[in-house]
This record gives sequence, structure tokens and C-alpha cells, in this order.
Amino acid sequence: MPLVGTAVCQPIVALDFDGVIHSYTSGWRGSAIIPDKPVKGVERAIALLRSMGYKIIIYSTRCATPQGRKTMKAYLKRWNIKVDGIATEKPGCFCYVDDRAITFSGDWDKTINDITTFRSYIEYNKEKINGKGNSGS
Repeated sequence: MPLVGTAVCQPIVALDFDGVIHSYTSGWRGSAIIPDKPVKGVERAIALLRSMGYKIIIYSTRCATPQGRKTMKAYLKRWNIKVDGIATEKPGCFCYVDDRAITFSGDWDKTINDITTFRSYIEYNKEKINGKGNSGS
């Protein structure tokens, strides 16, 4: 772990809320409405990361309102998902986990292609179920 002065710093993993923790199968219904179950395995994954020394911070557009933050906290409590904090803005961290992100490889041509062909995992899975997915992926 990196050292700052004499204190050991915990590496932070920032998790997006919708699509990473909250399954988001119903889509956006407002910052204070979170109707869906958690993504399968998220409780175990977060607990494992925390036991490995990572600090888990949640970020979301829901954090723009006090009611959104309150509803997220209640959701985490309801599903017994323990995190180290909720950020009102995307925090500085070791890495981000987000269902709507593209990894920048240093190649802008590839990145433009990745953007123009992007599908979230939810969209990708719906296409697979409906027989429209690319079987080579």
C-alpha cells in the first residue's frame, strides 16, 4: 500500500451505484426511487474487497440531492451492503467500477469506435436473451 508521511493509506475503489450495486433493471425513476434488487454477488464482492484492505466509496448522480443520498443509504442498509462512504462527487481513487465506462487505451481511434458501439452490460444481456447478441463476444 502507498505511504503518505508515516500513515498507511487504504487504496480507494469507487463504485457507481446504478448498474453496479443497484441492478437498475427498471431504469431511471428519479433520484429517490430505487426499485430493483442488488446486482448478484455485490455484497460478497464488496465485503471481500474491504477484507483485502480496500476502502469502498459509492458515487452516483443520485448524490446531487439530499433525498437521493438518503435513499441510497437506506437501500444499502436494507440489503446489508456495507461501504466506507458515499461521495457527493466522483472521488479520486485507485480505480472506478462503472457499468457505463470505457477504458482509455491511449488510442483515440479505438476509443471513438468503443464510444459509437457502446452498450451497457444490461443492454448487452438483453440482446443476448433476445437472440440479437454477437455470439463471438
